[in-house]
Amino acid sequence: MEVSTSTVNKLQLTAVEDLDPISIYLEDFEPLVRRDKSVSNAGKITIECFGKSWSAYWGGMGAKNVSEFFTGAEVCYLVNCLDRGISSTVNAEGEELQSALRASICEYRKSESYTKSEARALFDRVDDDVYDIHCDSDLFSDVIGCEWWTDFPQVENQKYVYLYLLVEAVQFGINQAAQSATLKGQNNEN
Repeated sequence: MEVSTSTVNKLQLTAVEDLDPISIYLEDFEPLVRRDKSVSNAGKITIECFGKSWSAYWGGMGAKNVSEFFTGAEVCYLVNCLDRGISSTVNAEGEELQSALRASICEYRKSESYTKSEARALFDRVDDDVYDIHCDSDLFSDVIGCEWWTDFPQVENQKYVYLYLLVEAVQFGINQAAQSATLKGQNNEN
């Protein structure tokens, strides 16, 4: 077993609108030398907020360090790196599902796909019980269509939204810290 040490830079963000204090741990590793003799930097970031943490490692960042790489990447890409497979939407549930089904019934009624009595019967089935509605595949078939699972009503995934806001705040904080360090370096030279 080999044991090595590295330097980790920690940034602390406080007074961030709509978020708790954020700790950011940035770690740059020794550059990787590839078979073709090209060199690429590697690095890792860990973000902690309100007792939950997210971490990502990149083994091929080119000439950039982890701070530069993270602040230059698209937020959606970074969110997926920090929480693999997270989707920006999830299946609607409860009252959101009821509302989506009601809207769909109204649209079908306006296009005259349903008679008034058919639409009323479907509306009543939707209103019966918000908690049992998710088990009624016949209702979904009647309102959404035969392959209802492919067109199931979607809503915004709040976990995704939270992580998106967090990544934006982290990018801003890293940029602010880099600017501050640059200004301090310039002042020390004078």
